[in-house]
Amino acid sequence: MTDFEKWQIGISVVGVLVVLFTGIMAVWIGQKQIEINNRLVGLTEIEKEPILYLTVDNFRGFDEVALSGKVEIRAKNYSSVPISITEYTALNMHDSSEAVEKTSLTVFPGTSVLMDVFIGGDRPKGDRAVEFKFRVTYSRYLSDINKCVEVVYALPKGKSLALLTPSNDCKE
Repeated sequence: MTDFEKWQIGISVVGVLVVLFTGIMAVWIGQKQIEINNRLVGLTEIEKEPILYLTVDNFRGFDEVALSGKVEIRAKNYSSVPISITEYTALNMHDSSEAVEKTSLTVFPGTSVLMDVFIGGDRPKGDRAVEFKFRVTYSRYLSDINKCVEVVYALPKGKSLALLTPSNDCKE
């Protein structure tokens, strides 16, 4: 056997080993990918309810004397699925005046959206604060099952600080 023939046999053996190794690695990587996909499916099954949290961002452009103007409400998505906001409401708890806005907003996981809400109504007598309840109706993206979250904000009179309750599920 010549050196050239030995070299050809060696190269052929190495080529077969590389193809065999590539095939084994492809099967192993495929199995790992299936395992990862099954875990991801399990995570979406664990989180059945989307989580939306509301905060009152600011009262820019709000006239405290006339008690009317726009307020920015921030809705943050703390779940791993997109959330569709279908409606938001501002309610003056003193005189029960209500402003309802129909909308079609999508809040993606880890992001937030600002909503301009127009509020108005009468101020209570004396030094009492005016309480506003902001309510958002939402659902998991492409779902028909609606949920509701609300936050109460007390707009003070004078130089006292505003009071804000934590965002929580609506009490129907």
